[in-house]
Amino acid sequence: MNLVNLLQGEHAGIRTAFDHTEKAAPAWTLSQLREGASLLESLLLAHSAAEDQLLFDSLPPKHEGVRTTLGAMRDEHDRIAAAFRQIHAEKSILESRRLLLRIIAHIRDHFAVEERVLFGLAQDTLGDAQLEVLGSEFARRRGLSRA
Repeated sequence: MNLVNLLQGEHAGIRTAFDHTEKAAPAWTLSQLREGASLLESLLLAHSAAEDQLLFDSLPPKHEGVRTTLGAMRDEHDRIAAAFRQIHAEKSILESRRLLLRIIAHIRDHFAVEERVLFGLAQDTLGDAQLEVLGSEFARRRGLSRA
């Protein structure tokens, strides 16, 4: 399967975790908020690492639009990681909940930009054959294939 399709599939799974978190978080204790944030952080760090290493690093940076888009997406990944560190350091349950729900909203927007802009750019730039190769590597790294 091609890498863009696999990344979109991960987005769908992560959105399901977001939906659950948004519904459950109002009743969570501070400890539960931190645990929920840790789970989402693990999912998102693995996802962003795959995007950075497999997709972003494969796109040729010679085109200004590609460079600008990749720079913005990498900066977003860094900001997302920093936001999770802030949640873990927060002592107030109300502020932790607010931060967690705010980062979920931010990541939903981030995913929408990736799907609307970056994935189309990747399809146009790399083509089906290269995206299939990258998808195979993604599957291998995730333990989805033996190759």
